[in-house]
Amino acid sequence: NESEAARINPTPVIGMVGVTKNYLRTVSSGFTKSNAVILQLGTPDLDAGGSEYYRIFFDVYGNAPKINSGAENKLQTAVRKLIEQGLIFSAHDISEGGFACAIAEACFQNNIGAKITMPAGTDIHTELFAETPGRIIVSCDIIHLPEIEKILNNSSVAYKNIGVTGGNRMRVNDTLDATIQYIS
Repeated sequence: NESEAARINPTPVIGMVGVTKNYLRTVSSGFTKSNAVILQLGTPDLDAGGSEYYRIFFDVYGNAPKINSGAENKLQTAVRKLIEQGLIFSAHDISEGGFACAIAEACFQNNIGAKITMPAGTDIHTELFAETPGRIIVSCDIIHLPEIEKILNNSSVAYKNIGVTGGNRMRVNDTLDATIQYIS
């Protein structure tokens, strides 16, 4: 695939196969229900180094974000527990393209929109496009929120309530507003 005109960055690939005890206790990576609460789980420390966004728009080729294996283990263990207990509808990792791409992918999988609210003063570019590992977007029924928060707090996993699913648009504050059809 590589040529003199275009190089391909090296990409490590890990193939995995998993076994689940109960296939009824699995979740989609896309939003499956409207009016679900959207939570972002994992590290609040964002690093845009090495992100596709900064490479494309600013020609910045920073170092890839560091992985905190201890925090990642806590996050993955907590999410598995949430899934096993049937407390969440969906879970999508934040990786290539960052938060914005993860939300978009979660929206267009089942054509369910999202309204995301970021706090005032947020560095919106970093928040939307940082590819910091150790973050997962989940959706859930509001009635399960207290139990989810208890599990996350007991697991020492950071989280924030960032929005709600529904409609046919992906909205992030006043920064981004597009139809699911357009982003897909």
